[in-house]
Amino acid sequence: GIIVGRKGTVGSIYWEHKDFYPIDTVFYVKPKENVSLEYSYYLLQTLGLDGMNTDAAVPGLNRNNVYRLEVPGIPKEIIKIFTAITCDISKQIACLTKENELLTDTRDTLLPKLLAGDLPITNTESSSRD
Repeated sequence: GIIVGRKGTVGSIYWEHKDFYPIDTVFYVKPKENVSLEYSYYLLQTLGLDGMNTDAAVPGLNRNNVYRLEVPGIPKEIIKIFTAITCDISKQIACLTKENELLTDTRDTLLPKLLAGDLPITNTESSSRD
């Protein structure tokens, strides 16, 4: 889903892959028919929501002001193609992020053991010349 900062972090836009429970300081986005969540996310980033503060004491975003913003009418076929491309890229990013986390965990597990001398080290340079 898409989360938009309403109070404090006015207009900040977040993509959340997991279930979430919005509180009163954020809005969440429900796209209209024939508009994907992915398209909505990238469209929202172009609207300058972070500059739409309407409150003096605590920064705040007024939903009615956002509803008045004009957005281009994009044919649903173009939105469908855009969504397919961005979904593929998002899947690649998620896969690489997971792989990066795994490699980080592996490093964090092995490095202390290596520094403590608990892991044997073989000289790969001399082994490759044999």
